[in-house]
Amino acid sequence: MSKLSFNILNGFEKGNYFSRILRGISANMLNQLINILNKLALVPFFISNWGTRTYGEWLVVTSVVSYLALTDMGGTNYIINKLTQSFSMNREKEFRRVLKTGVTIFLILSTLITLMAIIAVKFLSLNSLLSLKYTNSYTINIVIVVLAFQVSLSLLLGLIIGTYRSIGYYAKSVMFSNLIQFLQLISVFLVLVLKKGMVAVALGQLSPLILVGVYVVWNLNRDIPKLNIFSFDEINFKEGISFFVPSFNFFMIQMSQLLVTQGTVIVVGKMLGPTAVVIYTLARTVINIVRQVLGMVMNSSKPEITRLDIQEKDSELANLFKQITQITLVCGCIVGLILHFYGETLYGLWLNNTVAFNQHLIDSLLFYILLMTFWFGFADFLMAVNRHKHLSVVILISSTLNVIFATLGANIVGLNGVVLGLIVGDLVLACWFIPYLALKYKPIMNLKTIIKQISLLLIFLLNIVFNNIFMGIITLIILMYIFIINITTNNKVTARFR
Repeated sequence: MSKLSFNILNGFEKGNYFSRILRGISANMLNQLINILNKLALVPFFISNWGTRTYGEWLVVTSVVSYLALTDMGGTNYIINKLTQSFSMNREKEFRRVLKTGVTIFLILSTLITLMAIIAVKFLSLNSLLSLKYTNSYTINIVIVVLAFQVSLSLLLGLIIGTYRSIGYYAKSVMFSNLIQFLQLISVFLVLVLKKGMVAVALGQLSPLILVGVYVVWNLNRDIPKLNIFSFDEINFKEGISFFVPSFNFFMIQMSQLLVTQGTVIVVGKMLGPTAVVIYTLARTVINIVRQVLGMVMNSSKPEITRLDIQEKDSELANLFKQITQITLVCGCIVGLILHFYGETLYGLWLNNTVAFNQHLIDSLLFYILLMTFWFGFADFLMAVNRHKHLSVVILISSTLNVIFATLGANIVGLNGVVLGLIVGDLVLACWFIPYLALKYKPIMNLKTIIKQISLLLIFLLNIVFNNIFMGIITLIILMYIFIINITTNNKVTARFR
């Protein structure tokens, strides 16, 4: 295996990009499993040891502190993309300068976050502000400082771990994150078994971050000789300032997505009442699983997209983009059809038939997610190559339109109208203009492929409209055949690319 001039083992030369993406998907699947365990397995222990009141206050505190993570403002995404570009072009000095400048910025940011938390607990009555009645203020203040330090350390470590993505080891970076979350799960479980309180749980979450963080820094300095990641000899603050605008554009994209996610819940609550909110959020929870699974493929592909773009290997880039978008859309249609025909049964088993199942709502959300999968693939491409300035504005406008149309839909049709409004909002702008932005930058997909992908959406829509089980089975068989053909063909094609 070859090495670059600055003696870094090149992960992008380990196998073909298809095998690297598969390893990334596997690591992400493990990440999802650990997330599910964290959210579900620990809840009974929290409630049995603390009771619902104290556990509820813990959720309030952790939710409030988690907003501090927004201070990242998209910096991690932008800096890691730049590192990938520098590494792929064998620009040693630029790679070190960008990394050390980024680490220094995040060190300053982390320090400020922790200081803000200390000042807040010193001068504010947080128990009163957060309406906490069952936990004493001393405990709450300590927990907030510990959790704030945890968030600040997570931001810094996220950038450092992300460095592995930039040198071709995406799966390794995800596995480091998985290790932290798994150790946190074990640590919190042991604390709860020992019947300890909030402070112990907060420290239990913090300790794996510190332990893994120390190991990652040592490991990274070993893998990149003479790096000295916390040395300040190659920092360029002028360049660091230049990170702000493109990072803020990433932040705008994140906030725009949050606008749709939270905005529609507010619309449903204000116009249709709390029962409708429960039905809507539960249905969206089911559908979001589909989106998260499909997102694994694109997230695992982004370092490869960044590398191929900066190296101007446009034919390989177009081939990769065609593969991942085709596979995600076919998989989405397969899962969508299964949920369309058997969703009511699965929903009833999950909630023990305590909440009414709305077939039209589920179908509308499924089509909305598949439509988003189509156009957001082009958005992911633009973000992967740091060409997201205009994208951030378009997504903000589109998200605003989504909320407006969702409000109109709720007023005219009711709950189903909310999702119809989201679909209309996407069709008005995002569905065509974001692919246009991506194709204007580089011809990563031809018209024939676009028509094929739109045809998949229409086939799925026809199955929903006719609701015929035999038609659905035939469509599933065809989609499975297309999926197998794509996988086998792609594996042969990508074997040629190193």
